[in-house]
Amino acid sequence: MMTPPLPIGAAVIERLRESLPGHVYVLSAVDAAGIAESAQPTPAVHVIWSDYQLESQGAARKIIEVWTAWIVVQNVSNLVATESAIDEATPIFYSCLNAIDMWTPPGDHAPLMVQNPKFKLMYRNGVFYVPLTFYRTVIF
Repeated sequence: MMTPPLPIGAAVIERLRESLPGHVYVLSAVDAAGIAESAQPTPAVHVIWSDYQLESQGAARKIIEVWTAWIVVQNVSNLVATESAIDEATPIFYSCLNAIDMWTPPGDHAPLMVQNPKFKLMYRNGVFYVPLTFYRTVIF
């Protein structure tokens, strides 16, 4: 039986909190669960373990953890809704990208890698969601 790797959710959240401006909330899935869309704090980044894939190569096995950092902004201006939301989300997206891509969490052996998103951009009820998907590889 393998020793499980250290969870990375808390390390990613800490990394993003250090990298983003102080007014951006960084939340785990547990923090964000149960908050009504209209009541969620914004701007925010929700760090969520989205999926995994298991690969076997002989005796070696590999788990690829798929994570998503959802950039969440709420449009409250009188401007065209999507343009205003995009203007607010864009710098947060690139700050997250720079903080996560190719960063190796403490205790891990390989860097996190950003990949094409598993989800699409969403604009719903005045809230704009931008997914930044990244993965972690664990070999055992």
